Amino acid sequence: MKIILLDGDKIKNISDFYNAFYTVLDTDGRCGKSLDALHDILTDVQNEVGIIAVNTDKLYEALGKKRNSFLRLMTDLSGKNRNIHFTASPFYM
Repeated sequence: MKIILLDGDKIKNISDFYNAFYTVLDTDGRCGKSLDALHDILTDVQNEVGIIAVNTDKLYEALGKKRNSFLRLMTDLSGKNRNIHFTASPFYM
């Protein structure tokens, strides 16, 4: 299982956020930096991927307006693709 750690202490902006995903998923920069692009990549994941969000107050601050869309995306993908496992501490919308 690949693990993507979204640590609010380390993710300071939206670019850091996307890099956390794309580095672990080995996309070689072949995808755009948008939630739609992230959705497409994660929908097609064939191996298990754990996505763990910690220090979420800072993480959600770094995501700004995209925070709620990100949380909906994770909830949606967790239901569509059994290989995606998302947890956040604390989880709130």
